[in-house]
Amino acid sequence: MTAFEKSKIEDASIFCYHLNDGSYIMAEEVDYDLDQEVIFVINPVKINLEDGKMRLTQYCMTELSQPVFLRDSSIVSSHEASTMLRRNYFQFGLYHMMSLILPKEEVNEILKLLSPVVDSKDTEEELEDVDFDFSKPYEVEEIKKKKKKNPWDRY
Repeated sequence: MTAFEKSKIEDASIFCYHLNDGSYIMAEEVDYDLDQEVIFVINPVKINLEDGKMRLTQYCMTELSQPVFLRDSSIVSSHEASTMLRRNYFQFGLYHMMSLILPKEEVNEILKLLSPVVDSKDTEEELEDVDFDFSKPYEVEEIKKKKKKNPWDRY
């Protein structure tokens, strides 16, 4: 993850909400109306807890970035999402947008190229085809040193 991506993820105001109907959602807060006691959020996703794992699904049928109103009275608790949850939130949003625009075959091909292990619903047999060896430690490639003669050669 680049420094730019990390700063964007950390700067976004992504919050998790426990609603009074027992559900959990995550969304980006964009505004708050003190008079109406309403929080305006965009792109809400539902957090499903299954077998100790979290799974994100679409929360409501809205246009992308269309504000959704959450009344204070319907929220039991809220907290700022962790960096890991924020990253998953943005990943889910990206994959969801791609699925709306591209054919399913192309989305699947892109997902295979981007990250072979996208979510936990894959079976162990499907994961065995992945080239990444989980028994070995992950090694970070060494970054090229910037040459003083040509500052652009690192690109």
